[in-house]
Amino acid sequence: SSHFGSRESTQAARGGRAPPHSLRWPMASVPHACKRQRQGLWAADAEPEAAVDDASGGAGRLGRVCECPGCRERVPVRSINRHLDACLAPSAPSPKRPRKAHDIGGQEGCAAGQPPPLVPNARVRICNLKRRPALNAQEGELLEHMANGRWKVRLADGAQHLFKAKNLEALPPEGGTSSPREFVLQGSSAEAGAGTATHPPVAPLLGAPPDAEAEPAALPGEEGEAAPAAAARGSPDRGAAEPPPQLPPPRLLQLLGALHARVERTAAPQAASLLARQVQEWRDLVGGGAAAEDGLAASFGAVEAHLSSEQRRITAELEQTQASASAQVARWRRAVEQHAEESVGSLEAYQALGAPTTYQEMCERNQLRSNLERAVSGIMDALEGMHQADNEPGVRLQEAEESMLGRLGLALERLRELQEGAERLFAGRHSEVQRGRSDTTAALTELRPHIQRMDGFVQRCAEEVAKEAAERQAGYEQQLEDLKVEEARYVRANDSPRKNPKFANVREEMESVQKLLEDQQKQEAEQAAFRERWRVLMGKMPSGEEPTRKRKWYQLWA
Repeated sequence: SSHFGSRESTQAARGGRAPPHSLRWPMASVPHACKRQRQGLWAADAEPEAAVDDASGGAGRLGRVCECPGCRERVPVRSINRHLDACLAPSAPSPKRPRKAHDIGGQEGCAAGQPPPLVPNARVRICNLKRRPALNAQEGELLEHMANGRWKVRLADGAQHLFKAKNLEALPPEGGTSSPREFVLQGSSAEAGAGTATHPPVAPLLGAPPDAEAEPAALPGEEGEAAPAAAARGSPDRGAAEPPPQLPPPRLLQLLGALHARVERTAAPQAASLLARQVQEWRDLVGGGAAAEDGLAASFGAVEAHLSSEQRRITAELEQTQASASAQVARWRRAVEQHAEESVGSLEAYQALGAPTTYQEMCERNQLRSNLERAVSGIMDALEGMHQADNEPGVRLQEAEESMLGRLGLALERLRELQEGAERLFAGRHSEVQRGRSDTTAALTELRPHIQRMDGFVQRCAEEVAKEAAERQAGYEQQLEDLKVEEARYVRANDSPRKNPKFANVREEMESVQKLLEDQQKQEAEQAAFRERWRVLMGKMPSGEEPTRKRKWYQLWA
């Protein structure tokens, strides 16, 4: 009945498997069919189902694997005892898994009291993050659902991150609806064909500019904003199911009054005179014709809505670009400081070194030089990144300004006030960009002590490398001349490299020295490019010198 020395034990030892009796299975819980296996009497016909995961000896990804006699599941040998205890224990009814409040990718609806579903363009709040708790309670916008089961979220600062659905809390849409507002242009050709349109009444303009403190009339598409204002003034409430009154298309002067009341309600000083002049010009142009008034009103409203939308979009993009540029400048600044601080010890050690006299000293000097050159390369990359990030807002601003002002230049002369407003907008943006450039200049000025130390190393290293390269090139050239003289001696003797190994060796050495000279020239070109790159960056550094003040006349004799 002993298993040692048997054929099964020998085969298990050759295959790298443990013998069957090493599996500590409880006798009381094993079925009758596998008791022979528990007693170490595995039959030959049961061996193919034993503990082999592959034909190479059972060392698969999970280690040695055996088959459970109860559920016929293949499990690792190291965990067979726990598996048998769980498999042969009395089964208990498993609790039902609670259903999630919403499914990823879109839902048909939400029950009362449940959070809104996760859909693209929805507002969410981040919660329950453990590794990055700083992001908790921040709000963002869902962009798309990724293939790995996570949602891409854009935060308020423009950064985009991936989160699991359990870490996102859907927020109710603002204003009770998630669809963007659509501006309806009253008096358009479509409305003219329909004859009637659904829009709120507009307060008529009686030939004079409206009061600056009066409540502005509602615009087309602003019913949601006009209703609370009307309720605050004590107007009767309208039911949600009651349709708005059917009114004819508004006249030109009414629409102009509503538009200017909305645009100029920011207490502009020339609002009244501008509105009066605009109304008079349009009145003289249309001559009181209803059809002409409707067409001109539609054109004016379309141009005003389009330009206002473009200005808001460009302003948002420029603010995002400016914030991103500031973050990149700060990141590159930290990189420069880190490189400079890490190289302080190497700089001091390199400054203390003299001319190497032994091979060990030369190796140490070259190692220090290589480390410092890598640090300088990192600093140059960081400085270039700072300059590139600093130039990005200006480039974007210039492109946006040229595009917007170019289109405004093609507009009618009677809309020149809108162009002036855009110019004022860009003037303010220019001042903000200039303030950002001033911050970058201040950051570069603070980095001057670190850069000056690195500049001293670069200048000294350039001189040493140039001197070493000249000496190395002179040695190679002298060696090449000697080899040419020796080659000429063999040539005069009419010798052949195939017959004379020394002559062949001379020619091989000449080719080797020539290749060394070519490599030397490539290294010199790389060093020259390296120094030129450093020189250009040093030229962009602020001088840090205070402007000289003009001396007074009584100081000329001091």
